[in-house]
Amino acid sequence: IDASRKALAKLSRTAAIDPYVGHSDDLRAAWGGLTLNEQRSIAGSLVDRVTVGPAVRGRAVFDPSRVAVLWRL
Repeated sequence: IDASRKALAKLSRTAAIDPYVGHSDDLRAAWGGLTLNEQRSIAGSLVDRVTVGPAVRGRAVFDPSRVAVLWRL
């Protein structure tokens, strides 16, 4: 059952991005109108992992330089 769930999740992830492969401008334009599940599937097919570095003590603002994205190839 677990193997089937993983296979199904992988298929649904790639199916969500199929219309946008090679058309990144179309994906950027459509992103806001996609459902959360579609966005999650697309992000999951593109991103392997995200690492957030340590915060600076006493600084309560988001610092994008602390975020490192490892993209899937």
